[in-house]
Amino acid sequence: MKYQETGRFGRITKHLRKQGFEKEMESILFDSHSFSKLKKEEQTQYVEKVVTRMTEIIGQKRQKKFCLNVGLIGVGRYGIRQSCV
Repeated sequence: MKYQETGRFGRITKHLRKQGFEKEMESILFDSHSFSKLKKEEQTQYVEKVVTRMTEIIGQKRQKKFCLNVGLIGVGRYGIRQSCV
């Protein structure tokens, strides 16, 4: 499966792989290849969906640790700070 590997969203993909969630990536990122074509507001909504999927698939505790490691909590770049906390 091809995932978005570049840009800001690429951090999420790379960290999922690095932290050993290779099997779960298909369920979490199945539509990430279209991320770069989205407008900024749509990108924010998409990242919120991904965080929700992560919570459902890998559990809230592991999802929070992931967000902390990838920098989504502190940065709030996508306006999803509350989704990760």
